[in-house]
Amino acid sequence: MNHGGHEHQSITSLFQQYPDIMSVKQLQLALGIGRVGVYKLLASGKIYSLKVGNAYKIPRTSLIEYVSQGRVEFTNQQQER
Repeated sequence: MNHGGHEHQSITSLFQQYPDIMSVKQLQLALGIGRVGVYKLLASGKIYSLKVGNAYKIPRTSLIEYVSQGRVEFTNQQQER
């Protein structure tokens, strides 16, 4: 009963417009959350990131993994898409 592959493919296509390495701002847009929320996710390690100088760089694969694990609650605006 493995239907995770199809779900992962759907999630991957949901974020295909974002670059392979994302900025904090792009992660905000992708998740529909504020800057503070993004920094909390990064600081907690729930979404893997790299710190380059003063900026965080987030692999798109980390976002996809986070969402596919079902840890994210979408806002009403995102559910209507």
